[in-house]
Amino acid sequence: TFSAREQINSVLLRSLDVETQPWGIKIIRVEVRDIIPNSEILGAMEMQMAAERKKRAAVIQSEGEKLKAINEAKGDAQSRIIDANADAEAILIEGQAEAEKMRIEAERASRAIEALAKTLNGDPSDAAKYKLAQQFIDTQGRLATSDNSKVILSN
Repeated sequence: TFSAREQINSVLLRSLDVETQPWGIKIIRVEVRDIIPNSEILGAMEMQMAAERKKRAAVIQSEGEKLKAINEAKGDAQSRIIDANADAEAILIEGQAEAEKMRIEAERASRAIEALAKTLNGDPSDAAKYKLAQQFIDTQGRLATSDNSKVILSN
């Protein structure tokens, strides 16, 4: 470095000035231009530089892997949120459809009971009893035809 060269120049200047003074020579300036270290020092310096490059490369690679893992985790989380929202919306729509189906069936059953009541001289309770009896008979018929049921009828 520049400050190290100045120190070396200063030490050399003093030393040379002391040695040449008995001859009547005054040295006013010394400059070291090139410092060539021996091969062992050069090898050690090269190994140190290689180690520093490997260290920087490892740090950069680990930071890249960290960012990749973070991005993948964020993507997975967002994907799960989107899937959950879609599932929730599907359940809501299915529930609304089932509610509408039940409302339509109830209206149809109500109209059928009203029509039966008119047919049976205007008594809605007789029409409701008739409708229940009809549903009971239909249910018994489905039970009797299923593979895994035994039907026992009693009076």
